[in-house]
Amino acid sequence: MDLKEFEQYLDARGSDWSNWPESIRDQAQSLVSELSEARQLFEEVEEFDILLAKGSVVSVPTSLRNEIFRRTIRKSSEAEQSLDAATWIDSIFAHIWRPIAVAFLPLAIGLAVGFFDQIPVDDLEVEIVELTFTDYQAFASNTNGP
Repeated sequence: MDLKEFEQYLDARGSDWSNWPESIRDQAQSLVSELSEARQLFEEVEEFDILLAKGSVVSVPTSLRNEIFRRTIRKSSEAEQSLDAATWIDSIFAHIWRPIAVAFLPLAIGLAVGFFDQIPVDDLEVEIVELTFTDYQAFASNTNGP
């Protein structure tokens, strides 16, 4: 077992040897006894585990708890009032403006396509006149074909 693997197991299992798998426990204990770096890591984790075990729950003063509850209730009632206004506005939007927006969307797309894909009338007229007076038989007879 190397130091990196030992550190990973130490992070996962802690300093209590009973939490370690039996197959690795002996290797880890021998590494702690041989390497000072491993011993230092183990002592740091052991100290941290002791501090966690000594930790106790701090009681909250009653006045602070009551103030938190009072503010929470006030905030929730304000949220309910704003929620009522939001649902009213949303219902108007859903019933009136949404169908208008759906009907207007194809119109807007059509206008945009027509505006940006516009051939000037003069060029269109010139093309039509040229196609009308083209003599295709003379064009076909002048070509040197097989």
